[in-house]
Amino acid sequence: RVCGRLRKSGGGGGGGVFSGLKASNWRWFVLTNTELAYYGTENDVGQPPLGRLDLQGATFTDLGEPLTFRLDGPNLNESKKDKAYILAAESPEEYAKWKAGIARC
Repeated sequence: RVCGRLRKSGGGGGGGVFSGLKASNWRWFVLTNTELAYYGTENDVGQPPLGRLDLQGATFTDLGEPLTFRLDGPNLNESKKDKAYILAAESPEEYAKWKAGIARC
């Protein structure tokens, strides 16, 4: 199980990493098996999550900007609207933790 804060932007596309994308927010993420759930804050864990991402078949791409990566996949969001998420960690250690955790999915 991996958990921690990530800056999240769902959907979107080009330009700078977070410019031109849907609104981005810091969220609390919990990775369990192949599901990545996210909450408003750590204190919200135990309540229904704001969203769940199915990481089966997902790919992790380093975007070349510090601590920022993209998740793409056919099953990321149950609503099927968002097929890609751009996420940013708070530190190199957090980035490495998430990269390793997602690679195990």
